[in-house]
Amino acid sequence: MATATIIDSKKAESQCNGSLPTPPHALRMAARAFLRLARADVVWLAVRESRSQVAAVRWSEGARSTTGLGLAIEPGVGAGGAVLAKGEPWLGKIGRNGATRLRDRESTVLCHVGVRHLMAIPLITTGFFGEARIEGVAYVGTRRDVAWSDRTVAASQRLGRQAARAVRGAQRVSEATQRWERVWAELATSGEAGGMSAAAGCITK
Repeated sequence: MATATIIDSKKAESQCNGSLPTPPHALRMAARAFLRLARADVVWLAVRESRSQVAAVRWSEGARSTTGLGLAIEPGVGAGGAVLAKGEPWLGKIGRNGATRLRDRESTVLCHVGVRHLMAIPLITTGFFGEARIEGVAYVGTRRDVAWSDRTVAASQRLGRQAARAVRGAQRVSEATQRWERVWAELATSGEAGGMSAAAGCITK
């Protein structure tokens, strides 16, 4: 496990991993909303793709590094996985040996930025028939050695429900855009993109 590095708790500008696409505006706004919770110093936002049960960390606020971006969260594995599987928040203290429910990579990410207490909050939407759907997980960490208050936990759960629908919609649009970009890239490689563009031009005239 990485040794905890305590850094200044002042919230810093977000940084995105250059190997990952810049996430939609709604995801960035949701992460910033969680960062405004009392005593929150760092946030990672993991979002589930439409055809997968696995969520991936797409954005962070306050981390001062790209550590954690791209981390896959599997249902039932680790703290975030427990949230994905059950739809209930998880709270824990990150001690010298880490929290018992954390998986190794979660512990490494949290210790790297000096997190002392963590909330893992589900992003929940409600389906047409009233069923709950977990769209992702917000990891909210504080570098202070003070447990989260009940008021802050309740506020974070409300925020998880409020932000979930916008995050889900933005993720779906992002997936569709990326699929079209891949299609056009493949067509360009095969030399067919020009013909399709010309055909499209004729149709619109």
